[in-house]
Amino acid sequence: MFNSRVPSPPEWIRPLCWLCAMLPLIPTGCSKEQVDELTSKVKEQVTRAPEVVREALPATGKVSLTLDRSLEISSAEAELFQSGAAKSSLLQIRSYGKSDRETLPSVFLHAPVDAKTLNDMVGKVIEAQMFVRYDKGLDIWTNRDNEAVKLTIQSSSDGELVCQVINGVLVNPNGDSKPVSGEIRARINAQRQ
Repeated sequence: MFNSRVPSPPEWIRPLCWLCAMLPLIPTGCSKEQVDELTSKVKEQVTRAPEVVREALPATGKVSLTLDRSLEISSAEAELFQSGAAKSSLLQIRSYGKSDRETLPSVFLHAPVDAKTLNDMVGKVIEAQMFVRYDKGLDIWTNRDNEAVKLTIQSSSDGELVCQVINGVLVNPNGDSKPVSGEIRARINAQRQ
């Protein structure tokens, strides 16, 4: 009679089947150039990881300005760039993460400061160059070179820089000028601190 019971395979069949299934996944070898290229790509990705994470995180910060109209932007980032051993540094605040990812309307300001950390600026008034852009056209408002926008740094804690725009006049390409005021709450870019 016919035996319906299937005999179990010999012990060596299972590892052989596993090896045959995995063989296409095992590389045949790499030259030194290929290993160096792969290493370079991995290092690039590891270096870029904090930026990728920052881009994936929800936007934080807030810009509330009054110019020729009220302007509310739901993100802002602050960075302090140090210039070596000298005391002077450059503070930058922007409402977008990267210039190639700029969302409109947008705000950008930069100010040379005598500070090594953002905490060194708390309570001080700084003079900045400010740019406000509403759309993709040339409707960019900025201050004249000899008329800085003044801000007071109110606090720098819990990963956020808070500053008040206290005095300044911005001009558009048509020559219209308006006073600017408001508040900026910017997420501090920890990589620069």
